[in-house]
Amino acid sequence: MARFYELFAGIGLVREALEPLGWECVYANDFDPKKQAIYSVRHPDHEEFDSRDLWSVDPAKLPRPVDLIASSFPCIDLSLAGNRRGLAGEHSGAFWAFTRVLEQLRKSGDAPGAVMIENVTGFLSSNGGEDFRMAVRALNNLGFRLDAVQVTAEHFTPQSRPRLFVLGIREDLAPAAMVLPENSADGEWRRAMLSNPDIRPRQVREMMLGGQTSLLDGPSGGFLWGVLRFPEMPRRTQDFAEVVDRESSWWSRERTEKALSEMAPLHRARVREMIEKGGRQAATAYRRRRNGKSVYEVRSDGVAGCLRTARGGSSTQLVVATEAGEVRMRRMSPREYARLQGSEYQEELDSFGEADLRTAFGDAVCVPAVRWVAKHAFDFVRRQTDEREPVGTGESRG
Repeated sequence: MARFYELFAGIGLVREALEPLGWECVYANDFDPKKQAIYSVRHPDHEEFDSRDLWSVDPAKLPRPVDLIASSFPCIDLSLAGNRRGLAGEHSGAFWAFTRVLEQLRKSGDAPGAVMIENVTGFLSSNGGEDFRMAVRALNNLGFRLDAVQVTAEHFTPQSRPRLFVLGIREDLAPAAMVLPENSADGEWRRAMLSNPDIRPRQVREMMLGGQTSLLDGPSGGFLWGVLRFPEMPRRTQDFAEVVDRESSWWSRERTEKALSEMAPLHRARVREMIEKGGRQAATAYRRRRNGKSVYEVRSDGVAGCLRTARGGSSTQLVVATEAGEVRMRRMSPREYARLQGSEYQEELDSFGEADLRTAFGDAVCVPAVRWVAKHAFDFVRRQTDEREPVGTGESRG
């Protein structure tokens, strides 16, 4: 069976995405104690979990072989909330701990067949794009051809959550897994790269075509790219109303009426439209500051906004539900967070605080989005393990 590491694992949603595809998690790492506790509930058989800071881990003692390393390193310094400190920041600088693991594996002849980095789309523009170019160059130097795609959870669950996936295939496997520019004729490389423009951001397409200049490396055409073959994105079939937990506790009538009174006419009209549609309707709302006043704004597109953590610099989304002419409101629940991430929610999680659960799920990945990316990007790598000798279970960690 193909084996993978889940670095910056959080509560294990990458593992939840990959295991049904035939991947086995042999090492997971995260040093956030609250996420560790939630991970242990979600994955009771979690002997592979390492709670140390990745910088303190000796890569030479990690389980071998490994076929894929997945990393969702902290995004704080790549976002506006982190003031765009980038890969030099305290949090997002953990990217270099990830490359340190790759470098050690490469030196020992155990480089994985593939790597996957998931992060916010701000990774592309952080520090004028130089953080992204530095990361691409670092992974190229470690022996990987790269593709990069942007996928939003909205194709899978009713959540607007665009994320960037940097996908690497080891050089010796790349010719069979990717379309490479040097192996392509008659414009095949360009056609392959432009064939699915919805998932390759403009900045990535420009880099692939050599149209951007890197402060470090001159023309970006010097980077080593490959194009993975992705089908069209699937169509979501679920509306936000279908993930609402109707059994959760709702605000009092007085608090709901106060919130409704603080909506601008446009947003009160949206609530009236929900009532007039009849049946069970639901939408999300945010509390905003507009012209010095606190107001509630309601979405009208049937999806939730991008889930945030309790410390993510943005207010928690509210649920606005209507049924039989009645309006109910409350904060979004952890169970709804899990559903919007396409994840299972275990009843045992009710023992944790709601703020901790919102942070844990809001800081995680959308499971079906990761599964879709991995299925189409890494199936060739996974199939290469079929002829490998069975691996023993005596590897050590240190």
